[in-house]
Amino acid sequence: SMADFADDPQAWFMASREFAEGATVQVDAFVTGTVRPNSVWNTIEKPALLRNPNVKKINVIDPLRPEKTKIIYPHRP
Repeated sequence: SMADFADDPQAWFMASREFAEGATVQVDAFVTGTVRPNSVWNTIEKPALLRNPNVKKINVIDPLRPEKTKIIYPHRP
């Protein structure tokens, strides 16, 4: 349940990693503002996406400033 996730940060970390490892082709990551170096995005999700050979494009979108969208191509041919 969601309550279990709220009480167990490791569950969030594991879920984030599993989603990133299972992603394919294009990923839209919604990351707001300045991201802490030790954030889940920087320590778990982004590295897992970059290692995932099935991910061809990552759109890093700040919903508050969409003009700052960054595009990452981790596995260019």
